[in-house]
Amino acid sequence: MPQGVVEHECDAPSSAAGWDEYWLRAKRAQHQGLYARIAEFYRSQIISRAAARILARYLRNETGRHYLHAGCGSGGSDRRLACDRPTFHALDFSFTALTMNRARSLPGTHRFVCADLFHLPYRAQSIDGIFNFGVMEHLTEQDIERALAQFHRVMTPDGYVVLFWPPNFGLSVMVLTSWLWIVNRFRKRPMKLYPDEISRVRSFRWVRELMARAQFQVVRTEFGWRDLFTFVVVIARPLRERASAS
Repeated sequence: MPQGVVEHECDAPSSAAGWDEYWLRAKRAQHQGLYARIAEFYRSQIISRAAARILARYLRNETGRHYLHAGCGSGGSDRRLACDRPTFHALDFSFTALTMNRARSLPGTHRFVCADLFHLPYRAQSIDGIFNFGVMEHLTEQDIERALAQFHRVMTPDGYVVLFWPPNFGLSVMVLTSWLWIVNRFRKRPMKLYPDEISRVRSFRWVRELMARAQFQVVRTEFGWRDLFTFVVVIARPLRERASAS
């Protein structure tokens, strides 16, 4: 890793075991389970196209820049990023997810970092942009603020954070929630397809206020047909305190 970017190494927390199990199941079911195959197709063919279009606006394709995929998972949504000059830091606290991500051989220079969002192993203002897909909804509101505080610390003043964040009113949420409700009426043990999503976007106002508390200014939000109304895309810039008058 380039000198001056990494401050210290950070061990993954014990809660990573649950996510390791999730990704191991996903890996085993990748070519077997119907849901796993649909989810992989959705990430690689639909989400990745929408993501590439948006991220191309905010992640400059320049040598020397460092971009952090904060909670990278298996990397299925990254495959169409047309950035071959910067360095991408694929960070996750699941070693299994990182192994799956690395196996994709995504274009560009990648560094794989096993760490959690609350203790990012980077120096202040060393990362030029941060993005993730379907991560923030798995955190409590308090933990979202903790993660955003770390994002703010490591980001350069001119960087962008781009969060693909599913809302309560998203099409995929409504379809899967309705389908699971019907299926689970006939099962003794409820079916669970993915970890709990306890903090989906409730409203555009809610997400702006949450970002503002963490010293981020939301400059744009998107929600539309390109990803089949799956994510609210939150684009924000870090606010810096003005230097006190001398």
